[in-house]
Amino acid sequence: MGGIVLKIAKYRILTFSLLFGLLISITASMIQFSADCDRLRPGFLRLHILANSDSPEDQAAKLAVRDRLQTEFAGLFSDANSESQAEEVALANLEMLKAAAEDELEKVGRPAEVTVKLVDRFFTTTEYEDFVLPAGQYRALQVSIGEAEGRNWWCVAFPPLCLPAATQGEQPVMLTPREEKLLQKSGGYQLKFKIVEIYQQLKNKLSGNK
Repeated sequence: MGGIVLKIAKYRILTFSLLFGLLISITASMIQFSADCDRLRPGFLRLHILANSDSPEDQAAKLAVRDRLQTEFAGLFSDANSESQAEEVALANLEMLKAAAEDELEKVGRPAEVTVKLVDRFFTTTEYEDFVLPAGQYRALQVSIGEAEGRNWWCVAFPPLCLPAATQGEQPVMLTPREEKLLQKSGGYQLKFKIVEIYQQLKNKLSGNK
C-alpha cells in the first residue's frame, strides 16, 4: 500500500514539475513576444481617417478620401528610411494632404473641413491579409473629416504595407527578417496577439492615453 502511495506522490510531483516548467516556458515566450512588439511599434506610421458621421453618404465620402490619399501617398516616402524620416515628410505635406482631401470631398458632393495632424493613438490588434500588427500606441497621421464622429479607417503609411506603393514595388518595406516573422500569421498568432492586446489595453487605460 505504501509503495502505491509513494508512486502516486512521485507521479503528482512529476506532473506538477512538467506543468510548472511548461508555464514558465509559455510565460517567457510571451514576455519575449511582448518585448518584440514594443520594439516594433515605433517603426510604424499609421494612417487614420475618421468619417464625418456614420451616414451612408459620409462613409462613402470617407472611402473617396481614402482612395485619393492613397494616390497622393504613392512615392511620398520613397526617400524615408525610418519612421522619424517619414514623420518629417508627413509634417511637410500636411497642407497638401488636407487640400487633396477637401478637394475630393467637393468632387463627391460632401464638402467639409478636414484636419490633418500627427498624433499618438492607441490601436487594437489589426489583422490584414498577410500580416498582423499588435495592439498598442502608435504614431499616426490622423485625417478628421468634419465632426469626425463616424466609423474610421486605418492603414499603415510607413512602411507602406497596405498602400499602392507596397504592391507596385516603388518603395522598400523597411522590416528586418525578425520583424517580418513577428508580423506573419503563423500557428498560435491569434492567441499571442490577443494576450498582448489585453495587456496593452490595460496599460493604456491606466496611463490615461487615447
